[in-house]
This record gives sequence, structure tokens and C-alpha cells, in this order.
Amino acid sequence: MLKTRRGITLIALVVTIIVLLILAGISINMLSGDNSILKNAGKSKIATEKAEKIETVKMAVLGAITNGKGAVKNDNLITELKNSIKELTDNDISGNEEDGWIVKTDNKRYSISNIGEVNEIFWEEIETDEGTEFRRIDGSVSGLKIGDIIGYSAIDGISAEDKNITSYGTVTGTGENNNQTIEIEAGTWRLLGIENGKLKIISNVVGRTPEANEQYAYASKVLTLDKEAGYANVENELNRICGLYGKGKYAEKGRSINIDDVNKITGYNPNAVGIRNPTAEQIANGTKFNQNSIFQYETENIYFWSGNVNKKPQFRNLNKIETLQTMTEAHNIFYWFDGNKWNESNYEEGKTGEICRIKSNYYFYYVNTLTESSSGNNVGISTDSPEYKVLFDKSYYGTGNRELYWLASKCVGCFSNAVFYYVYYTGGNSVGTAGLKRSNGDINKWSFGVRPIVYLKSDVSVKKDENGIWQFIEN
Repeated sequence: MLKTRRGITLIALVVTIIVLLILAGISINMLSGDNSILKNAGKSKIATEKAEKIETVKMAVLGAITNGKGAVKNDNLITELKNSIKELTDNDISGNEEDGWIVKTDNKRYSISNIGEVNEIFWEEIETDEGTEFRRIDGSVSGLKIGDIIGYSAIDGISAEDKNITSYGTVTGTGENNNQTIEIEAGTWRLLGIENGKLKIISNVVGRTPEANEQYAYASKVLTLDKEAGYANVENELNRICGLYGKGKYAEKGRSINIDDVNKITGYNPNAVGIRNPTAEQIANGTKFNQNSIFQYETENIYFWSGNVNKKPQFRNLNKIETLQTMTEAHNIFYWFDGNKWNESNYEEGKTGEICRIKSNYYFYYVNTLTESSSGNNVGISTDSPEYKVLFDKSYYGTGNRELYWLASKCVGCFSNAVFYYVYYTGGNSVGTAGLKRSNGDINKWSFGVRPIVYLKSDVSVKKDENGIWQFIEN
């Protein structure tokens, strides 16, 4: 009897081999493909090492804060950093208590702010023959300049309900029934510079709030601030509104432009007017804003009830005037803002004694001369520079000729007739002030645009497209 032989047919063998090859391919791909185990493991290792390094820096900063009793002191910080990162030398640490510090280690750079914030730096500012340029430290991106268009959209990736924000009249001083709602737009964004190693961009179109029956279309959207509430809340409110613009994809946060942003671009310093980016020696020997007057920059005045019947308080300037002077305007009530809240002192016949002390930090200037006059030496930024166009050329960033915008900064001016409480604004050839309140009780209302600044996530990468716009690259 013949025995039946059982075996693998040729077709079965081929199928088996194909299956094995497929499995082998899958295994190899899992090990070495673009999203492989080995590559992911490598990425995880790099991420872990990066996290460990930045945590080491953060722990050193925490130690410096502890030793400094809540403040970051230079000597404490250097000691803690060297104790935590053994290979650090003095050349690897730069900066100071005013501007913050930069630490270099393992071909990485970290910024430390004067309040202890730590960030890895991916971008740096380079001076070239053609002006200031911004580059990624790893060399992957270069050639960015102030004024370049960045392909950011404030509404990319956020929900419909997050596209608007209401500014309440009780906060802006315009009254309970005068709420103002801003609906954000995608807009065009331009590079303004870098801060703490992150790209900083600014909206090319001034954000404004709609008002019904506005005569001029180009002035149809403004934010109105009024009275003492507008003054007291302006910085928080402008930053709250502009924070909405920082919710888009690739963004870290948003805020309003302020006077420091503008002064950094123009190089203005009220301690040395007429000199762009003055040195420490020039500041020490320079001309202060309104030098030798009662409202010289950073001088303090003491105000008194004089005891007479004309309702005019007296004052004495601690820096320049030794004798009491009488104010030229009557005050039934003397109002002043102490940095947190409004205070008042009522006039009474025969009343004497000190009312308050106020430091005058008011100034204004023209950006071409960096003085109070538009004529004179042109030491500021030129009108054809990208810096000027981004901040001051209204035809460049907006439409019409009324596109002035608020700066999230305020100041107080001490004059012979009253104390004035101002908010800064700009958008023309000058940095100006809008007075909302005076010490004698007079009030004003002003309406200007809102202009947001957005910080991009520190590790973003960009590439210029065929239209000259820097578009984001997925990491």
C-alpha cells in the first residue's frame, strides 16, 4: 500500500515567504522608519536630556531666589549656576539684575529674567552690514528682519467663541451701558524683534472696536477710555484684550504694545533727550526731559493745603524748588492716584498740611529728533526704515489718517496748574499722551486703536515662500 506524502506546496511556500518578508519589513520600519521605535527613543532621550538641563537651571535660579530673600541677585545666581553645572565658567554667564541673564551650556542658551523666569533661547539678534538680522541659533533659519511679514493668524485653531472679547464700560470709565466688543481678525503680522530668545510680532492692522453710525469707515473701530477708571485700568485692560490675539497656532501669548517697546525701537531715553541709545555716561551727563522745570522727569513734588480761601494748593519740588509755590488753578478736591487706587482730599477753609507726594514721569517726543520739537537734528529713526514703517507710518500698517493707537503705559505730569494723569499713544511722527484725569477733578475721554504683540513659541521654525512671507514649518 502506498503511503501518502504530505508537504508544503510551492504556492504555500511562496505565500509564507511573502508573509515573512512583510513582517520583516514592518519590523524594520518600526525600528528604523521615520516614526520608528529607535528614532522615537532617540527623540525621547533628547527631550529628556533637554528637560533635565533646563530643570537644572531652574533649580539654580530657585536657589538664588531663596538666598536673595525673594529676589534674583547677580552674585547668588552665578554661585548657584556654577554649583549646579560644574562646567560653567564666567564667560558662559552674561547679563545683570536689570536686563536679566543668558547662560550657555552644552551648545544651548537659556535666558533668566530678573524675576526668575527661565526659557531656552532658539533665536538671536545679529548686527550685519545690512542692519539687524534674526537667526535661529542652530543655523537652520537666517535672514529675518524687522518688518518682515510672518504668516501668523490670530484665529487659526481657536474656537468661534474665543474670537471676541468684551471690554466693560465700568472698567474703561465709559459707563455701565457702554461696553465695547472686539472681534479679532486674522490680519497681517510683522516681525518686531526678539525678546528672551523668542520672536515677537506685531499686528499690521490696528485692532479696533466697532461703533455704530461712525462717519468715517477708517475710524470705525476704536477703544474708548474715560475718566479715572480708564486711567487706573488701562494697562490690564489693553493686555487682556490683546491676549486674545495670542491664542492662535504657534503662539505662546499676546499683549498690548507699550511705551518700552516703542522706546526700544526709537532708542529714546527721557534721561538724555536728543541722543539715540545713550551710554551710561551720556545718561549721567545728559539733558533730562524738561530739565530744571517743576515737571522734570523723575522729580518729586509735595502738595499742601495752604490754609487760604482761594482753594489753590501749594507745592514744593524736592529737586529744584526750595520754596512753596501756589498752584494757578483752584481745587475743591485734590485727586491723586497712588499706583493702586484713586485718593482724594477735600478743600476746607483754613485747612493746612501735606496732601500727597507725586513723582512726575511724564514725557513726549518726536521720533525723528527724540526731543519735544519736530525740527532739529534727525538723530532718531529715519522715515524710510522698516522700524519706522512698522510703528509710525499709518499708510503702511493701516488705512486713513486717524489710525493712532494706545500704548499700555501711563504716566503722571506735575504742572503749575494741576497734576495730569496720561496714557501714552502713538501712530504718527511722535509719541504722545492723552490726559484722562486732573488733580482738580477735570476729566477727558479719548478713543484710539488697539495694537497687539504676540510672542511665538520659542522653538518655531520658518521658511520664506515665493511671496516673501515667512511661513511656519512643522517641527
